[in-house]
Amino acid sequence: MTLHQTVRVYPLLKRWALAEETKGTYLEFIDDFEIDAGSKAEPHIHNTHEWYYVIEGTGVVQIEKEARRVAPGDLVYIPPNARHTIYPTGKGKTESSVLLLVIKPLVASSIRPWN
Repeated sequence: MTLHQTVRVYPLLKRWALAEETKGTYLEFIDDFEIDAGSKAEPHIHNTHEWYYVIEGTGVVQIEKEARRVAPGDLVYIPPNARHTIYPTGKGKTESSVLLLVIKPLVASSIRPWN
């Protein structure tokens, strides 16, 4: 477990574990995290695509100036370099899984037919 101020992070996959297998496009990390009621993740940015999947609790995800309520089952996409935060709105914690993925541009010469 890693503690980032008020957010507990539980890595589900070793960071950078699939960098070699994905040949330049890589999965940076998959984590499960919890934020207690009254706390929040500090606003931050990544240069990667990021998704939050809400597992437990209710909260708000803010991306740049737009804030939306989230609940279990919601999947939120955060584009690269977008300032974002998440915080609980209920009496309990909010638990989410996060996936950070780096995607390189597709090169036409790398496209191959499925057959």
